[in-house]
Amino acid sequence: MAEQLLTLQGLGKQFGGVQAVKDLSFSIGAAEVVGLIGPNGSGKSTSVNLISGTLPPSQGDIRFGGASVARLSVSERVPLGLARTFQTTSVFPEYSVREQVLTACQARYRSSASASVLRLPSARSEDRAQREKVEELLAFVGLDAVADQAASAVSSAQQRLLMIATALATEPRLLLLDEPAAGMVAKERKALAVLIQRIRERGIAVLVIEHHMGLIMEVCSRIVVLTRRPGQVALDLPVDLPRTGVDADELRRSPEYTAIRTEVGRAVKAAAVVAKVGVKLSSAINSASTCPIAERIPSIIRAITPPPATQPKNWAAYRARFIEPIRLNAGQRFWEDNAE
Repeated sequence: MAEQLLTLQGLGKQFGGVQAVKDLSFSIGAAEVVGLIGPNGSGKSTSVNLISGTLPPSQGDIRFGGASVARLSVSERVPLGLARTFQTTSVFPEYSVREQVLTACQARYRSSASASVLRLPSARSEDRAQREKVEELLAFVGLDAVADQAASAVSSAQQRLLMIATALATEPRLLLLDEPAAGMVAKERKALAVLIQRIRERGIAVLVIEHHMGLIMEVCSRIVVLTRRPGQVALDLPVDLPRTGVDADELRRSPEYTAIRTEVGRAVKAAAVVAKVGVKLSSAINSASTCPIAERIPSIIRAITPPPATQPKNWAAYRARFIEPIRLNAGQRFWEDNAE
């Protein structure tokens, strides 16, 4: 099992009498890309603000790299390797694109202020290394051609890439992307998906908060869904079973698949679990008032695991092929809480 880089344990946040996030628990492994989705009001933005340190939690704990960071400020979390972008573009309008990214490099400077003022050899060497890092990052995100332009003068999509480059300049281990595709057209979203995958290849974990399901499905290995009841995790499953070693077509042909479809009903079909967590699931979440998905998931799990009296003769092989990969990859805590 991959090392757990970030773990949320019973996280909660109250604003006066309003419970924005309640008992939120999930984890992110090292170099894993996880999607966080849910309808408006489910607590996505508040959850990101809690993880990044913008807001202090009212209850629960946040563990990063094995240590609690729940009481640390943003400036204390960034050096540990936690960085984020924002829903709305946030740039220094009077800075050039290059200068903004260079500003973020300050989080990794080791030279003292006096050494920098006196231009000591160690400070000059570090400054040169940081400037080289800036040039590499600008090329990495595709902004090298506009490096000298004012940050306020580049397009909205480029400003979003600039925020990613700025966050990467802090050398994070976990990058939080809050609606990175907002305002992008299809071609730009495709390029963003490629960029996120390349970030993962650098060994950086990514949490993607996004409404565009196409992007989520393309880049994420796992999806965490929040319900309209603030902060409640309704589903924590692999995006598709082939990534867990399960043959989705073979599962569809099995008698148990029919049981899944019958048990769950039309609103959340078995395909949401056995193939893709896609538009059907998103639609079910958004119609939670008539079809609360949190109430359907235990039925899905029970349907996937037939009762002993109806278990097929080849139950051991079926369990090894279908049940175990789902159980091991679908969020251990969720499974234990809901499986019979």
